[in-house]
This record gives sequence, C-alpha cells and structure tokens, in this order.
Amino acid sequence: MAQGAAGEGTAAAAGKFMTLSTFATGRTKLDPETGAALLAALRESDATFAAKVDDLAADAASGKYSDVEGLEAAVRGTPKHAALLALVSAWYTGSVSINGKERFITLQDALLYQPIADGSHIPGNCAGATNSWADQPAPALAAMPSER
Repeated sequence: MAQGAAGEGTAAAAGKFMTLSTFATGRTKLDPETGAALLAALRESDATFAAKVDDLAADAASGKYSDVEGLEAAVRGTPKHAALLALVSAWYTGSVSINGKERFITLQDALLYQPIADGSHIPGNCAGATNSWADQPAPALAAMPSER
C-alpha cells in the first residue's frame, strides 16, 4: 500500500511539474517523458526543488499572474526564483547542472532548437553522411544561359 501511495505522489508531482512547465515556457505541448527526466535531474540537483515546484505551481495556479514574467517578478529575491529559472533553463537547453556538471537529458526536445526545426537540424546531430551539407541539391549548369 505504501508503494502505491508513493507512486500516486510521484504522479501528482509530475503533473504539477508539467502544469508549471507549460505555464513557465508558454508552450501548450511538452513531452511528459522528457518532463519526467528533467524533474528527476532537477530534484537530484537540488534537494528542495520538489517543495519549490509545489509552491511555484500553487502561485501559477492562483490566477494572480497572467504569464511567467509576472510570476518571475513576484518571486525574484526568494528561493523560488532560482527554481523557476532552473526549470525554464532545463526545458530550453535540455540539460541540468548537477554538482557542477551538465547532464544532458535531451537535444531533440530542447525548446532552444524548436525555431529551426522546420528547416535545419539540431547542432551536434548529424543530418546526413559526412559532408552531405556540401552536396548540390540540383546539378549545376555547365554554362550560364546566354541571350541571342
């Protein structure tokens, strides 16, 4: 029975984290698996992170703040501020600093790369064979057309 209660607590914490994450990033759709990995890493990086997320989630749900900028201004100078910045940073970079070392959770789902997703590839990920970027998309003309 205790294991079931712990699982429910974990699911509730993950739900709060995802709700806060959508509010903090302004995104309507975030990957829950990526969120679970980021939450685990953020908890590992800061033993008090879970409590701060609970407080921030309550603040965001209160309706007092229309966007993350309002919430950020309200918590500036408090311990919750660092947690909010860590959460946003984790979603955008796909990484979390743990004991001074970066742990990369995702590159594919890092929000930082979403603006280029439709026309490019994520830096550091191969888009094809070696030097494929230099291939001509169409055969080059042998000579420029001339007017007669």
